[in-house]
Amino acid sequence: MAIAYIEALTYLNQRARVDRRDGLAVRQATVDRYAAGVSVSLEELTLMLREFAAEREWEPFHTPKNLAMAVSGEAGELAAELQWSTPEESNELDAAARERVADEMADVLHYLVRMADVLDIDLIAAAMDKLARNRERFPVGEPETRRARPRR
Repeated sequence: MAIAYIEALTYLNQRARVDRRDGLAVRQATVDRYAAGVSVSLEELTLMLREFAAEREWEPFHTPKNLAMAVSGEAGELAAELQWSTPEESNELDAAARERVADEMADVLHYLVRMADVLDIDLIAAAMDKLARNRERFPVGEPETRRARPRR
């Protein structure tokens, strides 16, 4: 049983393109580093979310369609947390509201990272490519850019 588990984690590590020898040690080391205030990489988060889903046998349900619907649902829950706030109130959340917003943001991120993993999409590369296209589409100082800015 332990050998099969380690083999499965090894496969997961390889699929995530994370060069690690022992998946269990990676997870604990990642948790320990995070607890010590060190950032977790997107690759590490991807691996941990993949393992979380595998442990619960959720992979058959983690289809791109289902994950996209989950992202949308969680984004709705995030919007609901701020729905009736004024712009000023949304910039100055109390501790309880901030925690609720952070939880919903985490849910959106988790499902988005899981979807990228299932579709084998490099989220960082996709975001960088999109930013480059947006820089071309909305050059600084162009009339379209000024119209897109919030009014004061």
